[in-house]
Amino acid sequence: MKKVIIVIVIIIILGAAIGVAYMLNNKENIDENVINNVSTNNTIENNIEENIITNNVSANEIINTQTEISNVSEQDAINIIKSDWGMDDTVYFTVESKNAEGEYRISVTDKFTTGILAWYTVNSETGEFRDGK
Repeated sequence: MKKVIIVIVIIIILGAAIGVAYMLNNKENIDENVINNVSTNNTIENNIEENIITNNVSANEIINTQTEISNVSEQDAINIIKSDWGMDDTVYFTVESKNAEGEYRISVTDKFTTGILAWYTVNSETGEFRDGK
């Protein structure tokens, strides 16, 4: 009977030791996962920042190239017409063509009906405009 009790006590002590070792090992794995997760988040945030900066530089280069070709770019011509037309969220402006004299032909179109409401011509050298059909 004494031998059975001693064996049971030894089994309980071994079981407790194995349980403590398992819990300590599991805690170390959780700590490593938290550290790895934080590193991954930092890397992703850094990559997003780099992409935004790169895209801004590319956009500036394109605008500068267009400006060198003519004094007034297509977007500048649209902005000139927008300022004349006034604040209006129901229309959009489109450069339809550029003629041999370097004039942009811009339409003002209703967003809902897609009907053209007005035509404008913008001189690409001076930025002067006139409305007409």
